[in-house]
Amino acid sequence: TKGVYKVSPTFDRFLRIARPEYGCEPLVILDYSNALYEKNRSVETETGRQAFAAWSEFMARTYRDTVRYWEVWNEPNTNHFWEPRSNPAAYARLLKATYPAVKRGNPDAVVIAMATAGLDLGFIENVLKEGAVGSFDAVSVHAYHYPAAPEQGGRTMVEHLGELVELLARYGAAGTPIFNTEVGWPNQDDPRGVPEHASADYLARMYIQLYAIPEIKANLWYDFQNDGTRRDFNEHNFGLLHHDFTPKAPAIACRMTSMMLRNTRFVRRLETGAANVHAYQFAHADNRTLVAAWCVIGTASLTTRWEGAPLRSVSASGPIRPIRARGNLVVTELGTTPLFLEGRGKVECLPAVVTPGSAVSAPRHTVEIPMTLHNRQTRPVTGTQTVEVPDGWLGPAAKQIDIPPEKDAGSTLRITVGADAVIGRTYPIVLRWRDDAGELFGVESAAVSIRPPATLSLAPMWTPQGFALVLSGRSTLEPPPVILRAEVKGMETWGGQTKTILEKIAWVAADESRFRVLVPCPPGAVNAHAAEVAAELRLADGNTVTATREISFWRPLQKTMTADGSTADWKGVPTIPVTIFDGLHQDLWKDAADCSALLQLAWDTQALYLCLRVTDETHGQAYTGTQIWKGDSIQLALSQQSEPGVSSGSRTEFGFALTPTGERVFRWTEPRGPVDAVTCSIRRDGGETLYEAAIPWSELGIAVPSPGTTLGFALVVNDNDSGIREGWLRLFNGIAWRKDPSQFGTLFF
Repeated sequence: TKGVYKVSPTFDRFLRIARPEYGCEPLVILDYSNALYEKNRSVETETGRQAFAAWSEFMARTYRDTVRYWEVWNEPNTNHFWEPRSNPAAYARLLKATYPAVKRGNPDAVVIAMATAGLDLGFIENVLKEGAVGSFDAVSVHAYHYPAAPEQGGRTMVEHLGELVELLARYGAAGTPIFNTEVGWPNQDDPRGVPEHASADYLARMYIQLYAIPEIKANLWYDFQNDGTRRDFNEHNFGLLHHDFTPKAPAIACRMTSMMLRNTRFVRRLETGAANVHAYQFAHADNRTLVAAWCVIGTASLTTRWEGAPLRSVSASGPIRPIRARGNLVVTELGTTPLFLEGRGKVECLPAVVTPGSAVSAPRHTVEIPMTLHNRQTRPVTGTQTVEVPDGWLGPAAKQIDIPPEKDAGSTLRITVGADAVIGRTYPIVLRWRDDAGELFGVESAAVSIRPPATLSLAPMWTPQGFALVLSGRSTLEPPPVILRAEVKGMETWGGQTKTILEKIAWVAADESRFRVLVPCPPGAVNAHAAEVAAELRLADGNTVTATREISFWRPLQKTMTADGSTADWKGVPTIPVTIFDGLHQDLWKDAADCSALLQLAWDTQALYLCLRVTDETHGQAYTGTQIWKGDSIQLALSQQSEPGVSSGSRTEFGFALTPTGERVFRWTEPRGPVDAVTCSIRRDGGETLYEAAIPWSELGIAVPSPGTTLGFALVVNDNDSGIREGWLRLFNGIAWRKDPSQFGTLFF
């Protein structure tokens, strides 16, 4: 009912006890829209804005004694949370209506704006251009940086947030408090996840660095507890705690970092003389000095000179130890976990004693790494150098060093990489130097990045003789490795048989780092669906390089069709079964009778035609617009390809659904929204749903295919039998888990 507000008892109780019983300061998000006023999850109308403002005033007044911080919307810069497409001007208008309303409810409230997914400076600037300054007290962002470390990536977190500070100042909002209301490093088992110990290191390092930016008032970790137990899903792996409430490494790092930084003020970033070593100085009111230091990668030493007595060192991972000093000098071995050094009085860092080298290599290969040792003292340095390499690697033996006063000594480390080195990882080679008395005076690590000695890729191709598989490779090392043999295995297309393709392949003479061969496919490969093909190179150096890919060999029939609810004109058109069920609730899928599908495609110079017969016991679709994917529906995506199997990066994605108000077609890519130019028929008959569509090439943003054209494609059949999206059938990846045209199959024209 319009104008009637109801707060759930659970939510109400939490807000009223959060501060007095748990010491928590609630920050409440005001979102989203109400179907009484808006069609989509956004506020675009004046009536909707006034209703939203009135509700916001009610919330601020109701909880004026318990809630001070109110954030307006969540991630309005995304089409997902502001439908059908993000609209900075409309969001600015919502801010202008909401800000005075919240202040009427509670004059002391802090109204927080933006709440962008990522650090979307473009969206924020567009909101500011609409005159939003004066309609917020603070700005929030969700400054996710994973999987990169806070100090790495295209821009560091400090650099990126610094740009936000500068942007606000340019629009007359200098000094505006910034709340980082979502940030975290999830631990899922995929390339975007990081190990648990790494997320703990990154948490501590982020809090230390951002504490040094005065405008940043809060960093809120997302989230408190793992949302589930799936190891392959990021949303189940963000927590400080496991799903069973046992602590993860980030929980310890959070506790120790907050304990050490409590009641301190930031003084300065210390100059360490090494880009890999970060050190920040903080001060207590009682003349105690705190230094937080770490390495971005590997190991290094930090030498500090203290005015007063050094007291203790505390690791962000928990251990607390006394500091061993030589006079007023402390040589500390650092790793990627921040170490807090506590003492009294002034402190300074001394220059690094070594300039490390780095190298790229492959398993079983030998690499040489240059190093330079600096003696910045006025007396000779004599002692011992030791080198630690990973298990299974070979490194040099310990050796004596003798460096004259104020001189440098160069050397080369000869390292043999172990056979078990993991491709893609970077390994530290740790060097330690001790003087003749056995005292540590330097630690450093050199980085060895492991690459495959060669790369291998697979792609389909049409030749005058029929389909073929393109097997291509590239050497990453000099000289190029010798290939002993190559094998290809197709789980479906080749009947599960391993086939030796070539023996001792020679690199192409024109470019000694590359090779490319065509492997003819058997007749059964024509119109094969999602055949998973694996290839393997066995090299003379003992290494093996593999590649696996789902590949289609499909030529849609050129024939004009009619989307009229009848399959009569589809007789004789090749049919591809859609059989792979995926998703978060795969356990709810029973068998092919529960959900399965058969796909047919055809085309002419006007349109691409689709016919999909879905077997589904129950039809569940209560959604409209951009949300139709949550119910029974299909999603079809196509992309341009620069060559067979190689996406140009762009895609067009359509959704088709039989809703309570009839057939609906929605396009999630630009121009985003409902599509009237697509002829669509969706009929439900017993336990089967028949989808037919004629999609004009103009709506796909693709030119009419000419002979030899290839397009990338993928299909998802969403299944909702019990009020939730249980999962989906898929023909190729690249739609449901993440939008990635490089995973699409290929259509040949």
